[in-house]
Amino acid sequence: MSWKETCVMSEGVKLMTEHLEGDYGITELSQAYGVSRKTVYKWIGRYEKEGWLGLEDRSRAPHRHANAVERRLRRSF
Repeated sequence: MSWKETCVMSEGVKLMTEHLEGDYGITELSQAYGVSRKTVYKWIGRYEKEGWLGLEDRSRAPHRHANAVERRLRRSF
């Protein structure tokens, strides 16, 4: 048997399609997709704000590093 591979966006699209059809509640969707209710609400918010492109996977890297030296303090070489 082969493994099923899916990406975050395809799972988000399936979840949003089911949500928009109105057949399932937030708790049912979170259980079916193995995510928290908070994640379902996050995806719904992204969809409402940005449309289908809002469901693309996003970087989890920090926007800034706490121990980084500020640009104005660095000397240019």
